[in-house]
Amino acid sequence: MKYSLLIFLFLASCKFEEPIALNKSKYFGYVATDYDKGNSFPEFITKNFPKIEIPLNTLTYKDYLFVQDYGKGIHVFQIQGSSSPVQVGFFRIPASTDFSIKNEILTFNSARKLFFMNIEGLNTAILGGTGIKLIKTEIDLIAYPNYPPFKNKAFVCIDSTAGFVTGWKKDSLTKIECFR
Repeated sequence: MKYSLLIFLFLASCKFEEPIALNKSKYFGYVATDYDKGNSFPEFITKNFPKIEIPLNTLTYKDYLFVQDYGKGIHVFQIQGSSSPVQVGFFRIPASTDFSIKNEILTFNSARKLFFMNIEGLNTAILGGTGIKLIKTEIDLIAYPNYPPFKNKAFVCIDSTAGFVTGWKKDSLTKIECFR
């Protein structure tokens, strides 16, 4: 299973031998805006939340709604007891693209690392305490996508030496280098 995912990710991003010239005012694609070297450690914050830019996944767990923001982290909203969700926390996780929660364990990726955190004390952490505990970290277990999280889109190929792409923006293209 692990190898089939790696093969899929490799084949999903293709680079053309010769770029295709385009009319600049007519075609759009994606350009990388932010990079991370993959050395960051997850951080839980309870104020000054970033806005959601590219939501990928959502999950409800107990009284909370978790929203994955591509390359940025996981927004935590309280959904119990109010007419609309109220943001109460944010897991700042650069180069993050997926997460899951099961039995009080939050599992998420950051670049090629996989983190497992016990969130049993999430209520305490939201109030400023230390209710979230790292259980373990697995390194080089997964592949990180080197393309935008959108399908059937052109994009400027990334410079892998700059790190892992954590943000993309739609922009005009003069040539198609890569397509997904």
